[in-house]
Amino acid sequence: MSYQEIYPLNDSPSGDTKREAILKNRQEMLNIADEIDKKSNGNGSGGGLRNRVLSGSTSGGQYNYLSGDSLSVAIDGTVTPVVVTFANGFDINGAVDYVKSITARATPWVVPANTTSYLYLDYNVGTGAINYGSTTIKPVISNTPPENASTNMHYYNEMLAKTFYYNGIQWVDKVRVFIAAVKTTSTSVSDIIYLERSDNTITSKQIGNSTIQTINLSDDSITTTKIKNKSVTLDKLSDDVTTAINTAVNNVLDKVYPIGSIYCSTIATDPHELFGFGKWTYIEQGRVLLSQGSNFKAGTMGGESMHTLTLEEAPWHNHNEFTDSSGAHTHNRGTMEIAGNVWATVGPENGVTGVFTYDAEGQGFTNWTNHSKDGRLISFLASRNWTGLTSEEGEHSHKIAGDGENQPHNNMQPYLAVYMWQRES
Repeated sequence: MSYQEIYPLNDSPSGDTKREAILKNRQEMLNIADEIDKKSNGNGSGGGLRNRVLSGSTSGGQYNYLSGDSLSVAIDGTVTPVVVTFANGFDINGAVDYVKSITARATPWVVPANTTSYLYLDYNVGTGAINYGSTTIKPVISNTPPENASTNMHYYNEMLAKTFYYNGIQWVDKVRVFIAAVKTTSTSVSDIIYLERSDNTITSKQIGNSTIQTINLSDDSITTTKIKNKSVTLDKLSDDVTTAINTAVNNVLDKVYPIGSIYCSTIATDPHELFGFGKWTYIEQGRVLLSQGSNFKAGTMGGESMHTLTLEEAPWHNHNEFTDSSGAHTHNRGTMEIAGNVWATVGPENGVTGVFTYDAEGQGFTNWTNHSKDGRLISFLASRNWTGLTSEEGEHSHKIAGDGENQPHNNMQPYLAVYMWQRES
């Protein structure tokens, strides 16, 4: 059918304000896009003909060209070819698409255990080859880049007809089609869900195949008859809330623990098991964290838990020790005084001179018999400076004994032992 234009694309149709005109024109373009999509729904499954699987082996009205074996997934196009259209935007001639067929059987995917992986096909425009890959981050359909982008996230822009991939720095376009979500247990594939843009299995800002009943452009609200073909039940709300919470928590944790960050715990569980992302390397035992700077560059290691002091590291000190009184030594002889007495019978006429002196006549003879009464007490008093040294006999030495066992000492501050990992990717 032909589409009848409702609002002419000018600044202010029907006397509207510019804002009202823009909003009406925008809704007009959305209506046109919806009509085009309905015309090109491709075998009635919806979603248009671009960037999707056009045909493949089916069973009971559902695709069944994929199969699981342990944690591997095979694709089989031997009986019924798997035909895929890769959208690559537009050029001056219009839409640029590549329609390719897979006619062999291959097992190109090995997916991680206990998770959901999203399988995709890549088309190499230069070589014409189809490559295979997967990611654990759910792709979305959006005409604007998703907020809070994380590495390996994808979104398909229907207005540009391109798939975009976030490499951790920027969004880059890929000639890529997502075909299935694969759920696994610890040992095998448990479920394969084929992705259809028409039923919005890939998360989208669209709301299923429901009929839009009212549109309030002032607050951007849309009322529909159903949400993703489901009634609003407790289970439905629980699923969506749980998914939203898990996504929000993982986004927060990814920012709290970026690449290079350290995670500590007294529990030995690997952070990858806790958070579901990142590669974590365990830090060897006995390491503590130190703020980096000009003296300590980030990533370097040093220090020791036990240390033996060297002589240079010992503090300066005195040994308060003394020798005892034994032991030989020498002295200068110095000046000595010599004194003495003797009795003699001398008279004054004989004279007493020099170091000799005499006392009064007759002193000291009262107890002596048979002696003359004219005897005298002669005294001797002299001094002399003697040269030379005393004997060295008894020479000896004194020793101040050392002590200690030269054992290393504990160099650890008070600590709490924990498990530590560093995020590598």
